[in-house]
Amino acid sequence: MPIRPARTPSAAGLRTSSVSRCIAVGAAPDRIGGTASALSGSYDLVLVGGVPGAGKTTAIARATDDLAHVGAIDPEHVTWWLRSRLPAGVPYRAYRWVVHLSHTVRVLAHLLNGPVAGRLLVVHDPGTRAGRRRLFLGLAHLAGWRPVLLYVDVDRPAARAGQLRRGRVVRSFDEHWRNWQRIRPALTATPHPVVRADAATEPVVLTDRAEAANVLRRICLAA
Repeated sequence: MPIRPARTPSAAGLRTSSVSRCIAVGAAPDRIGGTASALSGSYDLVLVGGVPGAGKTTAIARATDDLAHVGAIDPEHVTWWLRSRLPAGVPYRAYRWVVHLSHTVRVLAHLLNGPVAGRLLVVHDPGTRAGRRRLFLGLAHLAGWRPVLLYVDVDRPAARAGQLRRGRVVRSFDEHWRNWQRIRPALTATPHPVVRADAATEPVVLTDRAEAANVLRRICLAA
């Protein structure tokens, strides 16, 4: 199974001057370097989060598809791979669990293998479930990764519309939304808020759907 899908919308023409809100999670005030430094940091792992339908898959494809030094792991890769091999007409709900399990295993395997010099890994994950987020970040630190979290912020109707466009409505969306509403206030309270989350310190970038691909590409090009 490939680490990225076949070429989708071209990344040509994406702007690299996008400005997003940036915070340092769990950091002391003097650790916050501002938007420019957060987008140009020395990262080798980007966790792209946001509620289902926020536009994570589209942003990842647009931002990374033509970058040879970037690998992307997205559950849609598993979906596309399975769909091409299953009989026509098999509903997604019949193999949803396979998609989720396979994606999680792929992410864990790549994290445990550790970073590769000169390469950057982009991982699609909602980031709304604290236990899963702690697991991924904990393993990333143990394996020597330098992570940054990129959250795509959308309102509830836009997220629902995004799910309808792809033809799948997530059954657990309400849970994701409630979790996101608990996380989001700390990310938007001030231009440079300081919040405590878990034991690790992570830079966080918050962007909207329109700028998500541009912001992600800027992070990738700075790697």
